[in-house]
Amino acid sequence: MNQYRLTCLFVFLLFCIMTAGCTIDRESAPQLPCSGQEPVVGAWIYDPAGRGDAVFLYIFKEYGRYDAIALPRAETSPLTYELWATGSWIKAAEYTYNLTGQVLLHDFNTDDLLAGDNNETLTYDPGRDILFNKNHPRGIFTRISCLPQVPEGMNASIPFD
Repeated sequence: MNQYRLTCLFVFLLFCIMTAGCTIDRESAPQLPCSGQEPVVGAWIYDPAGRGDAVFLYIFKEYGRYDAIALPRAETSPLTYELWATGSWIKAAEYTYNLTGQVLLHDFNTDDLLAGDNNETLTYDPGRDILFNKNHPRGIFTRISCLPQVPEGMNASIPFD
């Protein structure tokens, strides 16, 4: 073999050895389930880590409003209260949303109506399609619809909507 061919073969073999087993792994952006809108927009069920007698239906509208209502964890055990939350959400950073609003609690036993502030920061996890509050990471929001409305067949109504 002449010197030129031997050098080319050596360079080719060296290149093959150096790149053997290597793959180009370009991180691609996760595919969001509701393309064309902010990830937070839609209907979500918040479960506070299995605690309490209720889960919460949250509706996040495109224009920055949210509404929520408490639903019994077990349909056979109705709640002794009504709880609603309403307010606004803003995008604070990529996949981070600040909520400011008010919570209203109507106790059926005493007929008391209590009001309080609802201020929290939610983070969207695109890999799992969930929302969570970093201060309470065990309680998660699970998407039930990309549409910002009470899903059909769900026995709930939002008084503010």
